[in-house]
Amino acid sequence: MKKKLFTILCVLCLLTINPFTLSFAKSELVEWRAYKMALQYIENSLWDEAWKDNNPIISGQKRFYTDDSRKVSYIEYKVSCDSTPDCGFIMMNVDGNDVSVPIASPSGNSPSEILSHGDEIEETLYYFWPFEMYSENPEDWTVQAIDPQMSIDLRDDSQAKRTNEEKRQLQEQKQVLKDQLKEAKKSAKEFKKSPEFKRQKQEIKDQILNVPKEEFGFKMLDFAFATYSSPWASNVFVPWMQTSWICWWATPCYKQFSTNYWSSTCPVWCTPTAMWIIYWYHDRNWFPNLIPWTAGLINNSTIDTMIRDLWSLMLSYCSSNWDEWLTNQNNITNWIQYAINKWYSNASSVLYSSFSIWASFNKIKEEVDAWRPIIINITNYNDDKWHSVVWFWYRNIWTAPIVRMNMGWWWADTYWTSTYTFTSNVDKNLNAIYYVSGDSSWYTHYPYSLVTVKIN
Repeated sequence: MKKKLFTILCVLCLLTINPFTLSFAKSELVEWRAYKMALQYIENSLWDEAWKDNNPIISGQKRFYTDDSRKVSYIEYKVSCDSTPDCGFIMMNVDGNDVSVPIASPSGNSPSEILSHGDEIEETLYYFWPFEMYSENPEDWTVQAIDPQMSIDLRDDSQAKRTNEEKRQLQEQKQVLKDQLKEAKKSAKEFKKSPEFKRQKQEIKDQILNVPKEEFGFKMLDFAFATYSSPWASNVFVPWMQTSWICWWATPCYKQFSTNYWSSTCPVWCTPTAMWIIYWYHDRNWFPNLIPWTAGLINNSTIDTMIRDLWSLMLSYCSSNWDEWLTNQNNITNWIQYAINKWYSNASSVLYSSFSIWASFNKIKEEVDAWRPIIINITNYNDDKWHSVVWFWYRNIWTAPIVRMNMGWWWADTYWTSTYTFTSNVDKNLNAIYYVSGDSSWYTHYPYSLVTVKIN
């Protein structure tokens, strides 16, 4: 009787509490869970080369949103180590609409640092997928993008001298980013209403419910707060050497750069850059004289010339519109001609089109097990746009296809501290949900095309 009376009193007490208070308390509980899970993620990843014997700790956190800036969707936890304050990040999902950890990194800066508008500004941050993150200044509504091809110089006229033409171009770029963020939020809101979104959420829930007990790192009732990262799972890298503080991973840190073609100027684009990263890796490890000198870890004039050579082999020319690329995917494998011309006459490259997630993951494992990094083209279903990245590591857990990629972004100038920020070495759960602005044909798990290379 006393127990029933106590229960009734508790219910009456709860009914008198302001709903806003309950909502706030729930939010605090969700963020506490996310923090505890991030700690567990670090604990289960202490074998990583960048974190091993380096005492990684959580040193900061930032909230990210998708379509609604009133509801937190993700929390980014910055990681610092004994050797450096910039030791990667962990992006945790907290709204139940994604896998627990869609992306993370054991090295470099966090996305929020790349997106900074200045030390005195508290930006509103948005996450849609690894290649599309934004920050918005709540005072003047200026937007910044994580993608260096879209990012803008946020310095004002007192900090940077510009010609009238440069000022005009900057204003156009600012408007483009504002429109892109607006479209991304609209697309995310529409996608959440779709059957495809519901299907993907159910897939994630089913996957987590079927995870073996020994693979759970932190158990929660709500599938959004379940994570698994087995400390006993085998984790496979391509063989590599420790590089330097400026480039802390198994592949070099090359970036895209501007090049001229007739009267047009455009970026050299991601695919030639990714291909040259592959050549560097094989020259350093297995096939000397593939490159006639010891290539450095970052761009210089000689490396830029070699990337342009691949650009020409693949016919990656500028169009009349500077931000378009005319290369057909069928031309990508032409890049192998460089290796053939350098005494490796049996070298070959194969394009595999439209792989599913698990087929892609199986091919990645096959290539990495053979000590060969692989090029992945993340595409839409129309195959008219893609971004090429180098994948060189995977986590061998049957319930979660997780890979590490070199995004080909290298460094960015923050302007505010006269230093550089670094983000390119990112772990990606291939089952993560993503929101991409634009045509509705993107509203699904993105398909892949793969490019393999064998040099012999």
